[in-house]
Amino acid sequence: MSSIETQTLSSTRCAEAEFANAADAFPRVLDALRAVVGEGFVQDDAEVRKRRARTTLPTGTVPRVIVQPASTQEVQAVVKIAASFKFPIHPISGGKNWGYGDACALTHGQILLDLKRMNRIVEVDAELGYAIIEPGVTQGELAEYLEAHDLPFMPDATVAGPSASIVGNTLERGFGHTPHGDRFLHTCGMEIVLADGRVLKTGFGHFENAQAASVYKWGVGPYLDGIFTQSNLGIVTQMTFWLLPKPECFKAFFFSVKNPEDIGGLVDALRPLRMNGTLTTPIHIGNDLRVISMTQAYPWEEMQGQTPLSAEVRRSIGKRHGVSAWSGSGALYGSKAVVAAAEAEVRKALREVTGLNTLVFFDERRMRWARRAINVLTTFGIGATLARLFKKVELGFDLLRGRSPDNCVQCGLWRVRNAPAEGPERSADPLDHNAGFLWLSPVLPMKRAHIERVNALLEPIFNRYGFDYLTTFSMVTARSLCAVTTIAFDKSIPDERRRASACHAEALGALVAEGYIPYRMGNSGMEKLGQASSVYFDVTARIKSALDPHGIISPGHYQPNEAR
Repeated sequence: MSSIETQTLSSTRCAEAEFANAADAFPRVLDALRAVVGEGFVQDDAEVRKRRARTTLPTGTVPRVIVQPASTQEVQAVVKIAASFKFPIHPISGGKNWGYGDACALTHGQILLDLKRMNRIVEVDAELGYAIIEPGVTQGELAEYLEAHDLPFMPDATVAGPSASIVGNTLERGFGHTPHGDRFLHTCGMEIVLADGRVLKTGFGHFENAQAASVYKWGVGPYLDGIFTQSNLGIVTQMTFWLLPKPECFKAFFFSVKNPEDIGGLVDALRPLRMNGTLTTPIHIGNDLRVISMTQAYPWEEMQGQTPLSAEVRRSIGKRHGVSAWSGSGALYGSKAVVAAAEAEVRKALREVTGLNTLVFFDERRMRWARRAINVLTTFGIGATLARLFKKVELGFDLLRGRSPDNCVQCGLWRVRNAPAEGPERSADPLDHNAGFLWLSPVLPMKRAHIERVNALLEPIFNRYGFDYLTTFSMVTARSLCAVTTIAFDKSIPDERRRASACHAEALGALVAEGYIPYRMGNSGMEKLGQASSVYFDVTARIKSALDPHGIISPGHYQPNEAR
């Protein structure tokens, strides 16, 4: 038995002890759940529950049972059952919350409410460009629907892969790559099942026959949608997303700078274009380690088993793959005239950046030409470095057009020993490879001094625990950056799990102390929220108490003072 299996089995036994006090009641709970959703959609088999405890975090939690409802009405009934027996219930949209908690609740023994069967695209308006969808709808499914019906719209996309839930990511206030990258900003009209089984419709949706429920975000009266993001106040069963019209002209651009210190000047040059609306997408700028980790596994043999990468090997691998100190991407959307003018502004702004290494623009025509040229070169056994670089360009190009890549798992396999080679047979699920990773995503003002401070704060901590500092600075708004950093580790190695947890705790503590607060938290950092204003979390606790007096929905999730 592997160490990871032993760890999970130990967790399962611990969880079973917690369930013992409910032994008398639980058979009746199971009967009631099966009567609602059907025999085949209530799973309490030990092996199935153990599989759901798998996580990219150092440790996971074991659910008591997995329930898969198919409709809002079934969710209502399940919630009422959970409330009547005082059983906690943890809803997930797809369980792809990798690096933050995956499908795991904060504690053992909860009813895992898996909403993936609720995968209806309820409505798409071909004139106004909106889609009403359920939690089980994935990025890939919505993109395919729009293409299959030849609709002139595109969705936003993240690197989580085509099987990731749109609703799930939006409820965590995730961000993507297109002008609709701030996903929650481009939503309205939620349908939410409350802890007492009632259904709340936000915005204008609670008015009978409301004509503008899917096109106006605020409704009338107190705005409630926001309190159901990053919270445990209700279960969202439907949401309206505004779609991006396909532009007449689309150009992606890719750039890089030679030296680590050049990122400050790069951001200073791009910030005015983000603020004045020339750039409408979140611009993503990754360091060399981020790009390398997307290209190959950790060079264990070259490093003779030592971590993190030495400066010499890091330079050697970067040169081998043609990777610069920082590489970034963005895109321009609009009429041909608008895109041409924006391209000129980008070229002008970046021309004077110290250390600028590359700046290239690709439209559909140039991508086809480049793809043919590289295929010819590789046929003759040359251009391998160029081909590897172009593969990253293709990935970014697709993301900026609203298509999430199938091979998003590579970055998560950075530290996995004997990681399987990339190919059609390799699973796209990091959980199938014992891949471990923890995200730290602090938000900072879009100024050079803050970039330098965050890098100086985090990289030494990562290195001290033996981890490489994989990071991307994303211009998520016109005035702020999000530093998406990754602690990548091999879950099959107990010492790596221990060091990853310690590294995450120290780095998170250092960030919060310096005022760089992550834009979202995972299970590993949820308790850290309690260090914030007691007034703030007193207010959220009062709202929780009013809506969920028995605390049955995801206890502790974004409620640090809630009993665990």
